[in-house]
Amino acid sequence: MNKFRKVNKKMVVVLLIGILFISMSAPATKAFAYTVKWSNEYRFYSPNDRTPSATKWTKSYVYMSTSSITSGFRFNSWVMAKGKQSGPSRTVDGPGVTKYVNYAVEDHGTGVGTYIASKRFANGSASGTWQPDK
Repeated sequence: MNKFRKVNKKMVVVLLIGILFISMSAPATKAFAYTVKWSNEYRFYSPNDRTPSATKWTKSYVYMSTSSITSGFRFNSWVMAKGKQSGPSRTVDGPGVTKYVNYAVEDHGTGVGTYIASKRFANGSASGTWQPDK
């Protein structure tokens, strides 16, 4: 009986050491793929709007999904980080997904606050979701 207790104790110690090594070797990760809702209104006299801010962790594209847009309406949009444009602008002209090249993490480091700014000198609206990391 004593022999089994020694074996059981050794097995428990080896198991705990194994779990410790595995947990130390696993990279620390964050939940990257989260979605932020947005709804923008554009007016000829007030052409600027933006999405809510979200934290960007990776050097991936930014994705914006437009689910609703005024018929025949389009607007220009781009990624912003720390108050500066972080990549080229894109034109959104209907429902669908727009993929943005951006340099937010390269220019400002991981964990940078980002949003999608947009502009259109016309009356219209659009809404959907966006993902800073995917």
